[in-house]
Amino acid sequence: QELLTDIRSLLAAYEIKKTSSRIKSVLEQNAKNGKAGGGSLLPFGYTKDKDKKLIIDEHESEIVKLIYKLAYDGKGTKMISSILNEKNIPTKRGRMQSGFSMKVKGEKKTTFVWRDAVIYRILTNSIYKGERKYKDNIYKCEAIINEDTFNDVQEKLKTRNQFKNTTNKYTYLLKGLIHCSICG
Repeated sequence: QELLTDIRSLLAAYEIKKTSSRIKSVLEQNAKNGKAGGGSLLPFGYTKDKDKKLIIDEHESEIVKLIYKLAYDGKGTKMISSILNEKNIPTKRGRMQSGFSMKVKGEKKTTFVWRDAVIYRILTNSIYKGERKYKDNIYKCEAIINEDTFNDVQEKLKTRNQFKNTTNKYTYLLKGLIHCSICG
């Protein structure tokens, strides 16, 4: 009886490993073929066609171009998120059908605003210059931003060096302007 249970356990573990391997293989093949990943939330600026291929969403791509332009002009991630919120430009989740909600830190959210962390991820994601990363591989996809603009923005982000991955709701008058002479 115990031997039979052990054999069943081994067979189940083998099937799980085999299934996992198949799924990973299919996901990588999909990335190679330009298909969108799983889930309803694709990178901002992209959608999928009837064949589930990743394509540019014309409306959202204009917003991505605006984000890169603002960053290129020297605006920080916090400032860009404020500009988008002031213009009432919806986020990816905000554009989804009404009634969409999700739990964030145990609370149900139905309204979604731009945050500096989201802007930073958009500015540093190479998918926007046509390089989609999957695991350690890079696959070509449709680019929204040309490579020179993408690289220029990366340089500007490095020199700013003040990005803090925060979702702080408060704006302080001297934030980022004064520094402690002892600890920096």
